[in-house]
Formats: sequence, structure tokens, C-alpha cells
Amino acid sequence: MANSFSKLTPDSKFVVINSDANSVIDDNVLNNLYLPIIGRDALSLYRLLWTFSVNDHNQLVAHNHYELQSMLDTGIDKISDQRRILEAVNLLGTFATKDPADSLVYAVQKPLSARDFFKDRHISSYATG
Repeated sequence: MANSFSKLTPDSKFVVINSDANSVIDDNVLNNLYLPIIGRDALSLYRLLWTFSVNDHNQLVAHNHYELQSMLDTGIDKISDQRRILEAVNLLGTFATKDPADSLVYAVQKPLSARDFFKDRHISSYATG
């Protein structure tokens, strides 16, 4: 399973889960609080994964990473970097599976509310310097 993380290729498979897929994302929080911390590219990956989860209706539809590469016009290494950034601020959880063989599961998390964002000492420390 470690290979899923270390040897990500365009053909590597992933599924997206999202327990909040039917929720509305607070764009103000994402744009004003998260964006300065995670950057435009990581936010684009987040929004794309959220869209996948909504379009797939949380039915565990298998995708290849080349879909992300194509839609984001970026390389596989950048996607891995952006994924780690999203994980660091708890917008994404990533898990490896054996079935299908060495697939990744991306668990998209809803952003914190503005109030909760500033209460979280780990995330708000990035925002306040």
C-alpha cells in the first residue's frame, strides 16, 4: 500500500468520498482564509475533487490521475504536492487500498467555518503569521 503514495503515476487509480457532498461550500472562507495558506493550485485540486464527489454521487467511481492532470494542466508531482497541502489543513484525507490494487481514496472534508477556523490553533497560526 505504501506504493500508492510513493509511486503515483498518471494511471494510478483513485476514488473520492465526501460525506458533505450535498452541502454548500462557503466560498468566502475558502477564498479569504484557506487560499492565502494553500495557494491557488491546491484550491483548484480541492474544488475539482469536490466536484468529482458530487458528480459521482459518492458511488466510488474509479478515476485515473491523468484526469486530474489533464483538467488542472499540471504534472503528477504537483498533484502530490497539492494533496499534501490539503491534508495539512484538513481539507483532504488520503488513504491507500488494496482493492482495487493500490488505489487511493480521497476523502474530501468540508472547510471549517470562519469562527472554527480561527479557533483552530494549527490552521490559524498559518493565517496570522
